[in-house]
Amino acid sequence: METTITPVHESVSEIKITLTPEEYAGSLEKSINDEMKKISLPGFRKGKVPRATIEKLYGESLRYQAAEKVATDTFYKHVEDNKIYVYGTPKITAFDFKPEADLVYTVQYEHTPNLVLRQYKGLEIEVDDLEVTDKMVDDEIKRILNGKATKEPCDAVDSDECVVSVELVRSSEPSAHPEHAHDHEDAKPFPIDVNLTNDGVNENLRTVLKGKKVGDPFEFSFEDKHHHHKEDGSEEEHVETIAYKGTVKAINKLIFPEMTEEFIQAESNKKASTEAELRELIRGEFKNYFDNQIEDMVRMKLDDKLIELNDFTPPAALVQHYLEQVVESRLKEQKEQKSQGRQYSKSELEKVMKEPSLRFVKLYFIEEAIIKAEKIEVTDATIEAFAKENAEKFNAPVETLMGLYQGEEFKKDFLKKEFYEFLKRNANIKRVVRNTEAE
Repeated sequence: METTITPVHESVSEIKITLTPEEYAGSLEKSINDEMKKISLPGFRKGKVPRATIEKLYGESLRYQAAEKVATDTFYKHVEDNKIYVYGTPKITAFDFKPEADLVYTVQYEHTPNLVLRQYKGLEIEVDDLEVTDKMVDDEIKRILNGKATKEPCDAVDSDECVVSVELVRSSEPSAHPEHAHDHEDAKPFPIDVNLTNDGVNENLRTVLKGKKVGDPFEFSFEDKHHHHKEDGSEEEHVETIAYKGTVKAINKLIFPEMTEEFIQAESNKKASTEAELRELIRGEFKNYFDNQIEDMVRMKLDDKLIELNDFTPPAALVQHYLEQVVESRLKEQKEQKSQGRQYSKSELEKVMKEPSLRFVKLYFIEEAIIKAEKIEVTDATIEAFAKENAEKFNAPVETLMGLYQGEEFKKDFLKKEFYEFLKRNANIKRVVRNTEAE
């Protein structure tokens, strides 16, 4: 048997196979006999039709069909012997068969990519270095106090420490006199509670409510800026003035609890006793959250760089298989949680998840290639270090965690962790401080 392999791209090759009559004769005869056993004709039992009759009726097509089976079997035997992993269904792209002559055919198939890693060290990325600000801590303290505040009815909105119950209706345009504002077409009144301690309250609304009493009418407006997609692919900014008129239905003053030791211990699960300790605790929690956010961003940007610098065409069949699994999983989730949110169709999910699936498969093979090239592995020392790191967090003995972490899924997680630690050690990661106070 002669073989010639021609790469099409990293994940697709064509193999030309030549078999001499002596090499394929036995297999061809067996294949013909197997096919003959499946043939039935009127007057004969299945598998008992005389060979001469079959040859007369189906001779040429039967031999050709048998030759195709020989070709397919020979191809799969070749990839098995050479430990080639094939994805999807291979296609015979050329086939030349004549009795008593060489059988020559070409098969195109998808396989594990033959990757040539171009660059994965010295990757340059830039990420936001999120800082915990005093305002963030203040806002969290405010949120805690708001959650425990009681309410007392009052006559007028005399400060931001009020919750104002109003009824709003969309009006066509702002008016100099609230009582003369026109209702927006098909607008329906709706009630809403406006907590003026909330920084997210529209400033125009906050301003007009100051000094209002129960029963007072008011109106406010704001500009809504958004973009419209044009037919030529460009975007056009659109500014719309949205106006409301409303009536004050009730006013309640917020009475906040005192920051006593008992209150602070209850809110901090006994991790703090003073306001200073509570603030430090909150600052630490923000920092841990930001550190995780930054770590996720670092990984995402490293992944983007790996694909950019080592891009290739992965096996289409594998991408499709992964996409189908993801879509099936999402459809199942939607069915189980059908009351929550919009339901997406299969075609919509396929469209949305196509690029992420392609990205996932590319990263999988790039990661595998780097791990192999750099001999990255998970050792007992790696597992022990991770167990010690988590022993205090989970209040569990190191030995217990080490036993748990011997599972294959944990080892895969550790290997991925080691992989990203390797990338980070060999990358140039620039952290840019973002002005979080301005947001």
